[in-house]
Amino acid sequence: MRRLPLAVIALVAVLLAHRAHRALDQIRFKDSESARIFLPSADALRVASMGYHTVTADLFWVRSVLTFSEIHANSTPADARWLDSMLTTVAVLDPKWRTVYFHGGGMLRVCDSIHESDVLFERGMQNLPEEPYFPFSIGMNAYLYLKDLDRAAYYLDLASQIPGAPPWYASAAAAFLEEDVGRQT
Repeated sequence: MRRLPLAVIALVAVLLAHRAHRALDQIRFKDSESARIFLPSADALRVASMGYHTVTADLFWVRSVLTFSEIHANSTPADARWLDSMLTTVAVLDPKWRTVYFHGGGMLRVCDSIHESDVLFERGMQNLPEEPYFPFSIGMNAYLYLKDLDRAAYYLDLASQIPGAPPWYASAAAAFLEEDVGRQT
């Protein structure tokens, strides 16, 4: 019997929180572009975070994901530059965090920023050399978007040589090389 009043109070609290969240969403989505004007340098943020750089990276990552959810369908070059800057900042603040490279590179790809996607994946290769996904992704960007079979084969071969890489990476690299040879004859 004592649980019923607590359940009612919890339900009312959840409903009020949901209502407040909806009101805040209307304000947030009303003028979200102006919120993307300023971004301090990554190195300055690393110093200003006073040792809490991973927490700061988490906050900037959340902001990046929220912004991406707003812009992904109709991103402009300015949106993509801002997103790239945010993701680079997160990578500087927490260079061993796989998520920023893994998902951030894909987010930039969706915004048609293939070069920036490759740069982020290359940063991931430098900071996490045991991870085969990053050279694989560069290779796939080269194949799918840049139509550069030599670059695609090189990076897929590089990815296939990393211990723990899926066996089909080597097959994909061989297929790209074979396709390239077939085009030249």
